This record gives sequence, C-alpha cells and structure tokens, in this order.
Amino acid sequence: MPRSTANGKIAGSIANPEAPSRGRSPDDLRLALRAAILYYLDGLTQAEVAAALREAGQALEERAFD
Repeated sequence: MPRSTANGKIAGSIANPEAPSRGRSPDDLRLALRAAILYYLDGLTQAEVAAALREAGQALEERAFD
C-alpha cells in the first residue's frame, strides 16, 4: 500500500475505497474531482476553476427551478 513520503503513514486516496471519507458527501467528492480535473488536466488557474464551478452551480440551480 502506498505511503506518504512526508510522515510514513498510509495516505487515503480515490484508489483506496476503504479510506475514510471524513464525513464528505458524494457531492463533495464529485466537486473535488471536477476541480482537480479542471486544475491538473485542463490547466486552469485556481481562480478559473472557481469561476467554472460557480457557473456550473448556477446553471444547476436554474434548471432546478424550471
């Protein structure tokens, strides 16, 4: 099992389904994954990630009230 290089303890990850979720909901995890994709794969800055997630959230709210 992978260990953290900083403290030698086992690090939880998406690859480890038994890792504790620390009370995060599935929506929180999806949001974190989307932010990571935008940041690492799409190369957006943190400000651009925040703007993209804000726009997506607003679009979902608008659809919920239609």
